[in-house]
Amino acid sequence: MTQDVVILDGVRTAIGTFGGALAGHAPTTLAAAVAKEAIARSGVDPKQIGHAIFGHVINTEGRDMYLARVAAVEAGVPNEAPALTVNRLCGSGAQAIVSSAQHIMLGDVDFALAGGAECMSRSPYSSQSPRFGQKMGDMSMTDMMVAALSDPFGGGHMGVTAENVADEYQISRDVQDTFAAESQRRASVAINEGRFKSQILPIEVRVRRDMVPFDTDEHPKSS
Repeated sequence: MTQDVVILDGVRTAIGTFGGALAGHAPTTLAAAVAKEAIARSGVDPKQIGHAIFGHVINTEGRDMYLARVAAVEAGVPNEAPALTVNRLCGSGAQAIVSSAQHIMLGDVDFALAGGAECMSRSPYSSQSPRFGQKMGDMSMTDMMVAALSDPFGGGHMGVTAENVADEYQISRDVQDTFAAESQRRASVAINEGRFKSQILPIEVRVRRDMVPFDTDEHPKSS
């Protein structure tokens, strides 16, 4: 018989734009910060957490390959608790929640820590040649961000897929623009009314010579 599962609490950073306020922060740093805060809000002793699962796609540095482990350890979860980093592309964070729930339902653990972290602004360029030496000729670089947004079977970039879907279902540009504008309007209203404040953990970022809290989603435009 499976156990019932509940989400005790949660928190996130504000969402940054590409090359924006969070561009200087590693995914592991952001993951650890929200993990620690989420545990504190839940009232659970971190030593009770039996498994940590985080979603992540594009590695930006060595520690990212251990993202779930780094986030868990820095949040006070015991070293003995397993940690798993999952990649289901844009659904990676959601998959972390699903996988954590499954562990609890099956009785593997009583408490699990789930989350996700990504910083596309820090996506690296990759080259296969330097490790053993480029003997001659040009050396190519692969943009790992574009690679993550492209169909590995040759179907093109995600943006092209969106255009193809719009054509297939006859979604006009006017309808798309109206939908986008309404989404922006609703987001701006919600921000101005403080509806997201309770779910956002401010992150200190450098603005010129000062450190200031970044606590507001960066992409929504007020006009």
